[in-house]
Amino acid sequence: MIQIGSDDTTGLDESALRWRWTDERHANLSDEERARIRPLRPEAASKVWRLSTASLGKELELDPSVYEDVERWPARTKNDSGFLARLPAGRILVVVSWDRHTAVLTDSELFVQRWDDFCYPSSDDVTVIPLDESWLPHYWHWEEFLFARKRNSLRDP
Repeated sequence: MIQIGSDDTTGLDESALRWRWTDERHANLSDEERARIRPLRPEAASKVWRLSTASLGKELELDPSVYEDVERWPARTKNDSGFLARLPAGRILVVVSWDRHTAVLTDSELFVQRWDDFCYPSSDDVTVIPLDESWLPHYWHWEEFLFARKRNSLRDP
């Protein structure tokens, strides 16, 4: 279980990636949507990064003794029915992690609606982890999604 306290987050203006959600050339998020993106302080981002790299391993594959239902899809559009359809409905808290220093806390609903504002082709490798760690989506910069469910987790999603 990932523990994120109020001291682990900071304001959007302090994020190195704030331009993705505040610059109209990149995204046109409402104030309400931007308020749902809370950057993690570097120390907290590093903890999540270690989880994501441990999950994917050196070969960029998931350990079959830990994960099941591993599927891959090409990233297409916001209406992609493969990967996005597997994510739970509603506002389940997730951490979106780019690297050991950069991550945000948001919710699965916003991520599904705006995934291409979080995942840029040719530059981003992004791991999305719900706080209960029951499933793991990952976006590769070559425009592919990976989705897996942790073994012994609830069947939803």
